[in-house]
Amino acid sequence: MSMVRAPAVFGVAGIASGFLTPHLSEALRVILPDWVIIDVPISMWLAGIAFGAALAGALAYCLRYQPRQWLIIPVVLAGWSCAVQVCLWSGAGEPKSYSQLSGSSAPADRCQQLDGAGTSAADVSKSQCFELFSAQASDDAAAPNRYWRSLSAYLVAGAIGALITAFGVPLATRHPLSRRSYAVITLTGALVAAAWFVLAGAIAFLGADQHWYALFAPWQAAVAAVIGRSLRT
Repeated sequence: MSMVRAPAVFGVAGIASGFLTPHLSEALRVILPDWVIIDVPISMWLAGIAFGAALAGALAYCLRYQPRQWLIIPVVLAGWSCAVQVCLWSGAGEPKSYSQLSGSSAPADRCQQLDGAGTSAADVSKSQCFELFSAQASDDAAAPNRYWRSLSAYLVAGAIGALITAFGVPLATRHPLSRRSYAVITLTGALVAAAWFVLAGAIAFLGADQHWYALFAPWQAAVAAVIGRSLRT
């Protein structure tokens, strides 16, 4: 297969995995409801398998299949984990917490979860809620310094996730990437994550709990497409 088509193949694989990621997390939570690693459900950690498998499949399609291509999956999971931890450690808020909220969706009334699913306050005592972002008072959420801190967290998380993912390509293919490729992949991940944060804060549809794929699909597609392009440079 001509490597000119590789970015398209990788991009499509990234879109597919992006839409699958939140649903995979929900399915795994049913099987592993109480397993937690660093305050995050293992179901969310393992959701990164979708992106890793998509990249492995794209590598197998564009290159001759080799078993070592599956080695990219643990690297993707490492990048995924680091990106999540950046948001946790920084105390970043969800984009919608900085936009005008209706009374029915106020942060105090909902348990904001890592995969975007919400649990009403009355149900929290019945089932454990794994939070990515702490619910904030509206005056705190609107503070400019917190907004920029959260935006920076998304920028850094997107960059780290993309960079670590890129480190898995030479391991999976024995094809070294240039410094320029690493830089472009990292910058792409950072910009897409930051752009989503800004847009999701302004567009209610993108910031809705059930639409976390609005982040996963474009981020994974963009990073995957740039990785595909790097294979022919």
